[in-house]
Amino acid sequence: MRVIYDLAATAANIAQVFTFAPYGEMLAVHDSYAVSVAISSRLCSLGYSGEHFDAKAAQQYLRARFYNPANGRFNRLDPFAGNMQDPQTLHKYAYVHADPIGGADPKGEMADFSIGGLVAATDVQQNMRGLNQGATLKARSTTVNHMRRLNKILTKINNLLQNLNDTLDLFDDAANLFELTDKEKDDLQNTFNALSWVPDVTIGPIPIKIPSRIAKKFRLFVSLAEKFGGRQGRINMQEFIGEFAASLAASSAGLKLSSVVARQGSHGIDQLRRHKDGGFWAIVEAKGGNSRLKGRGRLREMSAPWIKKWIDYGIRTGTGDDKAELKRAAQSSEPMLAAIVRARHDRKTWELKFTLKKYTYGTTRMSWPRGS
Repeated sequence: MRVIYDLAATAANIAQVFTFAPYGEMLAVHDSYAVSVAISSRLCSLGYSGEHFDAKAAQQYLRARFYNPANGRFNRLDPFAGNMQDPQTLHKYAYVHADPIGGADPKGEMADFSIGGLVAATDVQQNMRGLNQGATLKARSTTVNHMRRLNKILTKINNLLQNLNDTLDLFDDAANLFELTDKEKDDLQNTFNALSWVPDVTIGPIPIKIPSRIAKKFRLFVSLAEKFGGRQGRINMQEFIGEFAASLAASSAGLKLSSVVARQGSHGIDQLRRHKDGGFWAIVEAKGGNSRLKGRGRLREMSAPWIKKWIDYGIRTGTGDDKAELKRAAQSSEPMLAAIVRARHDRKTWELKFTLKKYTYGTTRMSWPRGS
């Protein structure tokens, strides 16, 4: 089976390994024994970010436009008008905000820095130093084994993301991804049961200690993401774990993921939840490492105007009972809960921080404590 770090593949066998520069220029092709072969002998046209490469045009087909990995630019103007609050989107030819390690652009219109973007970007932009010319056989073998392990993990994450809208919850699928036992799942849930999720006053940042056995598994995933995705891969994997923790903690408090989606691509609210008994709404944002809330000024991430903007978007585009209830809650200025869940991992410790605040639709000011 051909494996080119495309999530459609499996890790059972590796026929070839493609090595790319950060912006997608192909550097080398290695066979299953980690021996360098001619680039022209590659087995298929799918390569960088899992997309088709047109050998005659020497450019990659990304649907809306062709992309030239040799200079990191698209061949024509971006059809997406851009976002005035995000100046990087106003550049008409740049690829993924000049951050090819942390993002992907499968449509040729908008960079994706979400966890899905991590999956699309990390799986093809691997650190292949162990496969360079002159590397020892042991180093090559170790690297290939790492790649097989990472490919298996990324396949699981991709399946999880594909099914998320159907299951409407992250916990069971993510627990399976991290290979948590039933006891570990119970221990983790008990860890979060003490959190009080009510729209009352500012709470936190509250540091939550993760049971050591589970923290060890989390560290493994973060180290693999860093090994093959660099600093951005590390941050994105921490953010994914933060979303997992937020999902578990919110579910423990009776908050169910809403059918209303208040986001567009990589922009917007990570999780919009509603209490199972038809009570208050919760806006949940997950952050990884020391990454800052995006944006500046009034529309900075998790500011009151930013939350209102994306709630309005959810009301405009949503359907069904959840849309009607969200609209009613907004119009009647019912208290909502805003939460930031930050997952941070260093070489020795693993920490989750929860910060909870009351939010009222239409309010213009809301500040977050330092360290949120």
